[in-house]
Amino acid sequence: MPGGTVVNLKTKSSRRPKVVTIYHNPASGISRQVLALLLASGETPTVVEYFKTPPSPARLKYLARKMGVPVRRLFRKSVRFADFNLSNPKWTDDALLDFMSRAPELLVYPIVETPKGVRVCRPPDSVLSLLDRPVDLAAWSDILAADFTAEELNSSLHMVSQQRYDLMKDRGILMSHDQGSQKVIPFEHPGEGKRRAKATPKGRQIDPKASEEIEFLLEGKSRRRDMLIEYLHLIQDKWGQISAAHLAALADEMKLAFAEVFEVATFYAHFDVVKEGAPDIAPVTIRVCDSLTCAMLGAEALLKELQNKAGPGVRVVRAPCVGRCDTAPAAEVGHNFIDNATVDNVLAAVKQHDMHVHVPDYVDYDSYVAQGGYALLNALRSGKTSKEDILKALEGASLRGLGGAGFPTGRKWRAVLGEPGPRLMAINGDEGEPGTFKDRFYLETDPHRFIEGMLIGAHVVEAAEVYIYLRDEYPACREILAREIARLPAGGPALHLRRGAGAYICGEESALLESIEGKRGMPRHKPPYPFQVGLFGLPTLINNVETLWWVRDIVEKGGDWWQAQGRNDRHGLRSYSVSGRVKNPGVKLAPAGVTIKELIEEFCDGMADGHKFRAYLPGGASGGILPASMDDIPLDFGTLEKYGCFIGSAAVVVLSDKDDVKDAALNLMKFFEDESCGQCTPCRVGTQKAAVLMESRAWNRDLLNELSQTMRDASICGLGQAASNPLTSVIKYFPEEFAPQEAAE
Repeated sequence: MPGGTVVNLKTKSSRRPKVVTIYHNPASGISRQVLALLLASGETPTVVEYFKTPPSPARLKYLARKMGVPVRRLFRKSVRFADFNLSNPKWTDDALLDFMSRAPELLVYPIVETPKGVRVCRPPDSVLSLLDRPVDLAAWSDILAADFTAEELNSSLHMVSQQRYDLMKDRGILMSHDQGSQKVIPFEHPGEGKRRAKATPKGRQIDPKASEEIEFLLEGKSRRRDMLIEYLHLIQDKWGQISAAHLAALADEMKLAFAEVFEVATFYAHFDVVKEGAPDIAPVTIRVCDSLTCAMLGAEALLKELQNKAGPGVRVVRAPCVGRCDTAPAAEVGHNFIDNATVDNVLAAVKQHDMHVHVPDYVDYDSYVAQGGYALLNALRSGKTSKEDILKALEGASLRGLGGAGFPTGRKWRAVLGEPGPRLMAINGDEGEPGTFKDRFYLETDPHRFIEGMLIGAHVVEAAEVYIYLRDEYPACREILAREIARLPAGGPALHLRRGAGAYICGEESALLESIEGKRGMPRHKPPYPFQVGLFGLPTLINNVETLWWVRDIVEKGGDWWQAQGRNDRHGLRSYSVSGRVKNPGVKLAPAGVTIKELIEEFCDGMADGHKFRAYLPGGASGGILPASMDDIPLDFGTLEKYGCFIGSAAVVVLSDKDDVKDAALNLMKFFEDESCGQCTPCRVGTQKAAVLMESRAWNRDLLNELSQTMRDASICGLGQAASNPLTSVIKYFPEEFAPQEAAE
């Protein structure tokens, strides 16, 4: 819980007062409980100081002089009251205040009933043991119940940092201590002392013009920390780049350090940060997808020819998978995606200035309601259908997360519901796994089926707010969701549509949460898990788009209907994103457990003309590569792991005899090298080293296997753990790729 606190207690001599230093949220009720505990022990504290982080030595000296005590006597013992220490850098003032506005009073002790019948929070024994005398818990509870009298706290002096005091005042949040005769004194820094002031101002100076432009751009918008990435998008969209002057002005406007804003902007591939003195970015950018399917269908030749023919004012760059593998090769001009891209149709779009979003036809709100849409949600909200009915239906169907991890959906919802509120919900629409495009398909055709499933989930877990994180490569989906969410009736949770910025790692659930909070997409260490400590430190339900898309059908038709859909002793339906050397690629809704042979022949009309089936990726870039001889394996959760592969997001890429599996594995490894967040060495260095080794004519298989094992064992998140799957699959299942080289040696 974000009200976690670090308390330092030190009993002074009989002539000196007790000093209590609390690093925590000033609006949390825990400070009142600590004061009550001290009062019940028979001592009245004279100083209570609040800081987000422990004070610096200079500040300690200043406080010591102010209190008349030696600085060395200021602190000695410390104890954690809860699971979270607010000295963690992620608890910025804005993040704290935003949380405080939703939960101004936090109780972190177990609630007990006193002999007088008063329900209070009992302090942990670790705190009681720090006091010099026994504590009368009955007296303590009486003090709590009375909420302190003016006489009891008349001598207390309360201090907060000036910045936090101003923020609280601006946000209209009152401290729990702003009562009676108590006094809040903004903390003032003691100054520079005897040092001579610098002749020029310190730090980066704000350009007045850039400051005015940013202020105008953000007019009427919140300056919350979690909005940083959204505002970087506004700058990128308006000027086609992000200059150092605009970065500095944005940092100043949001009261953030320039370095903090800079590191976020440079983390994401879709922000073009221009350093001071560097030339401006070309006004038109063409992005050519070079992921596996596009590379198989001529992306490299397309890229080189466009670079030669684009002309001045046009920049041509590579891009990772843009989620249009069924129409490969794909290119993007501005926000206009060109399917089955050629030099002619791409340059025609540039010449015609056709760089806007093209929104396809889809089932809008009126059409969806006419088809019975939102009847289930209305029944749930009215009480005709209970939360338990929803949970039992999902559990009966054994629906699993369809984003890749496959965690049972009903169990996840129950786990979140079992956590103390308030709770939040986050939607993972960052479909970045190469070869995957099913979520885009559903959002561009029937978005309200997803929205209804999302609102049902939010109601079941009692989430007050829902954050929809959608990858930046899906501008049409973003436009559709913005339109249709605006048409929803009033009521229900607050819905926030957030935009990714080209970072594959943000598909990992904890990295996604970091990005929503306006930070770099760095995966968090687990535990705690997001259902315990998620977005803004609150229990958070995270679901994939397709998972929620199926909720309505499963509840209305029953879990037995879903269970009856499988094949080869598997259950349910799967949306397979099929691309590569097949006649009819696309999203194929098929029974779970279908084999690759059945998928190609029954759902894709066979192999493309002139191509013979040789290999396939069953689960996208990280799912491994299997030979055509292993075409009878059911494609579902739990069926591929024994072969060193997995189904993941069900992105199936089909390779033919015209494709080199070693080149395919190298393409995937380079993708992981580019997309590694760099947080952990095994992934950052491992992918880089593996790519270099794989570029060699003859692979050093022993070294590559050892490197792969290290990455699997020591990487923080699934990216590094699974990045070597294609590599090890080629070594294991395609020995013919190595025999000629070994014979030559």
